[in-house]
Amino acid sequence: MLYTFKDFFDVKILQFLYAIGFFGEQIAFIAALFVITNISKSPLWFILGAVLNKISNEYMKNVLSEKRPSEPQKFLESDKFIGSKTNFGFPSGHTQGVAFMTSYAYFMKKDYAVQYILLNALVAYERFIYRNHTMFQLGMGIAIGASFAYLWFQIYQQYFVNNI
Repeated sequence: MLYTFKDFFDVKILQFLYAIGFFGEQIAFIAALFVITNISKSPLWFILGAVLNKISNEYMKNVLSEKRPSEPQKFLESDKFIGSKTNFGFPSGHTQGVAFMTSYAYFMKKDYAVQYILLNALVAYERFIYRNHTMFQLGMGIAIGASFAYLWFQIYQQYFVNNI
């Protein structure tokens, strides 16, 4: 089958956007760490918060045991959830992680809001299009991640900034 330049371009753009969505947690981590590195003590606090956010996600998934949509698709061959009966979908770990990291970075330095929202949207879109999560699982991941970021930021403000 022959592809026109437009078809080729459209496919490559979509693949690129899906890749941003798939690797959103890593992109958000690097971007957030870059934004807050000039603030004393905050990079270590941010990393600890990201780890605790990930642990809380795994705990909630195992306790709530909500299934993923049927027939999910892989973005990469190394995706592990395919065929796994113990990998649950609520809340979405990708959206929870990205929402935590982008929200925390925004709270630390009120900047890049549009880019953070766009990254969250791309991650949610990729996870939905590949049938990895329902809209509810994605939305709750964003809500939980952003809420945890707000709580983590408030703890930072109370115990590190206000006591210096």
